[in-house]
Amino acid sequence: MNKEQAKARACAAIDAHADRLIALGEDIFAHPELGFKETNTAAKIEAEMKKMGAPYRSGIALTGLRADLLAGAAGKNGPLMSVMGELDSVPCPRPSQRGPGDGRRPFVRAQRAVDDDAGRRLGAA
Repeated sequence: MNKEQAKARACAAIDAHADRLIALGEDIFAHPELGFKETNTAAKIEAEMKKMGAPYRSGIALTGLRADLLAGAAGKNGPLMSVMGELDSVPCPRPSQRGPGDGRRPFVRAQRAVDDDAGRRLGAA
């Protein structure tokens, strides 16, 4: 397989799963979690890894996941790459953006790059 064929194959695979990847990113954006507390986000990524049949380890640095995906089939050599990303969100301390409840908790908002990042990482896998 040459470079152009590999690119076409990768794009076709991503396009085939685009709706699922976009929905995951939007779900993470709608349900942000602070660093080292992103248990629901990690569970969503873990569920996607299971669907893909990808071997993974969870619970790394509390909520991290790692999947080791081998390129090529049946032990054939293929390209080696590393894909890393973030799962956490950031608090917005402005009083006008307080969370529900007593008004003392800061409103937590996912940065757009964080939720897009999950889709990109799974798309790369």
